[in-house]
Amino acid sequence: MSRSFNTPPLPLAEVTLHPRHHRAALWWLGWLYRNPNDFKETLEKLPRWPSVRAVVSLYLHGLPWVFVTGVVGKVLLVHAGLSEPGWNALPEAQLWWEVARVAARALGVYLVGGLVLCLVGGLSGSRVVGFVFGLVFGLVLGLVFGLVLGLVLGLVVGGLVGRVVLGLGLGLVFGLVFGLVFGLVFRPVFGLVFRLVFGPVVGLVVGLVFFGVVFGGVGGLGEGISAGSGMFAGVLFGYYRVYNLALHAVFWCLRRKPRSFRFHPAAWDWVCWTPFPWFDRLLVNYAAIDPGTIEPEIHRLIREVPGQKPAALRALTILRARRAAGV
Repeated sequence: MSRSFNTPPLPLAEVTLHPRHHRAALWWLGWLYRNPNDFKETLEKLPRWPSVRAVVSLYLHGLPWVFVTGVVGKVLLVHAGLSEPGWNALPEAQLWWEVARVAARALGVYLVGGLVLCLVGGLSGSRVVGFVFGLVFGLVLGLVFGLVLGLVLGLVVGGLVGRVVLGLGLGLVFGLVFGLVFGLVFRPVFGLVFRLVFGPVVGLVVGLVFFGVVFGGVGGLGEGISAGSGMFAGVLFGYYRVYNLALHAVFWCLRRKPRSFRFHPAAWDWVCWTPFPWFDRLLVNYAAIDPGTIEPEIHRLIREVPGQKPAALRALTILRARRAAGV
């Protein structure tokens, strides 16, 4: 199956700050999200300082999108009444200007803070889990740093709704980062079952215990429970990438079009740990129409995507049984 979006436009070692490399840098940032283990292995093949240059280049290419996302998200939060209540009365153009001005002023903090996280992560990580992992960890934290400070922490958190939304936002970010980092460190050591169980444990500890206790001490038991529950739900949502389930449901409407499988989350996301419901039936249905395209994908899922391996094995067993029976 042709999946050009899994082929880099430019090798990682050649990515610089040149504007023409922007698309390649965004591709590599997306690859870090979709296949962090392969990203780390690619970075490990580079000498130390070229790897630092590549990570810093990726960070600086991604920073404008963090800024844009923060501005748009902040404006939406203002319209929803969850941030800066006094700004609701401003004309729309002035509102966008005020939000952009505040975000631009904070951009220097994001720039310095993110670069420090990248470099300190690499230098300190070299003593514990390796220089490359430290760089990757710093890159992820550096980009998320701007989003958390500029968007999530900009919420007005008074009241139960504000606490829940703040908890959900921080939990989602923490879950995504934790899922990436945990997959990089422990993927070769622990199996799928351990990773599936470990996510709720961390979410429970961070959300209900730490986050709930902190906000409970400030706003009382009710707000503490609300904030902790929101954090717990956000961690699970981000860690397991539950949003992929909605995309998976769409493909049941496309079950007669096996070529559409290249857009399914399992085709481009190696960290989709949540098993997709009836995924084996979808694969069997696709393979019955176009076996030459889908069966290699089934074998790839078995080799490379632990979360979908059981469904892929069931699909492969059904196809072999049908072939043996001459069906």
